[in-house]
Amino acid sequence: MLWPFALLCDLLIASFSILVVGILVSGGGEFHTASKTIRLHSLENPIALLSVLVALRLVIANRYPFWANRKLTGDNLAVSSWKFLNWLNTSIRGISLPAAWRFVQLAAAIALLVKLANAWFYFGFFSGDDVEVQEMSLASLLHWDWSAWGLRSAFYPFTFIYPAHWLAHSVGIDSPFGLVFAGRAAAALWSSFGVLAIFAQAVRVFDRRTAITFVGLLSCSGLLLAFGSSELPRPIGAVFVCLGFFVLRRESIVSASVA
Repeated sequence: MLWPFALLCDLLIASFSILVVGILVSGGGEFHTASKTIRLHSLENPIALLSVLVALRLVIANRYPFWANRKLTGDNLAVSSWKFLNWLNTSIRGISLPAAWRFVQLAAAIALLVKLANAWFYFGFFSGDDVEVQEMSLASLLHWDWSAWGLRSAFYPFTFIYPAHWLAHSVGIDSPFGLVFAGRAAAALWSSFGVLAIFAQAVRVFDRRTAITFVGLLSCSGLLLAFGSSELPRPIGAVFVCLGFFVLRRESIVSASVA
């Protein structure tokens, strides 16, 4: 009898799902036991274990349905999944342009919220580059005499990060956390324009269904969500690459120069 194993998998799947949501919402934490410290800050291990548990559970799902519910057998779940995918494909194929734009705006807003949450809960630095971007902007704002950060080009920090620092400081935010978060929030906002830009280009070159697919892939990409939560320039640079492609479609010397 595999009922005990099936029930154990169901309980573990529910537990790890709650754990993943908890880490996403709170940023995780540390738990101290008598002999060791358990650190839960990353989603990689919980999601990997959850994927293995779901795969094992699906193998016996026809004989032992999820939570002993006859509607949750493997075959029923597969049929429901295909019906959902067919409905989704039909809905996207027949979607109007205004409705597609509303979807894209919603996707960009959700991605922005995820990036802001990452910047708020996962406070820290990825490498020396992100520290330099923050320091170069803050050194000018707070009148620091720290020439080490003069090695970096000033264009990106002062064009995209400094305005957010100035605005935050002008309303009374002077803590390191608040100022650093303000810079990252600006980068998160700027990088979100990439979702709008990729749709605007793809809907002209391909069709609405393909453009919405691109939006879904970009909105969930690690580049946009992880680096878009930091002060690093990669996702913002991607926005301008997309805009450059838009300009190049006009096929003229002026357009090529602008791009």
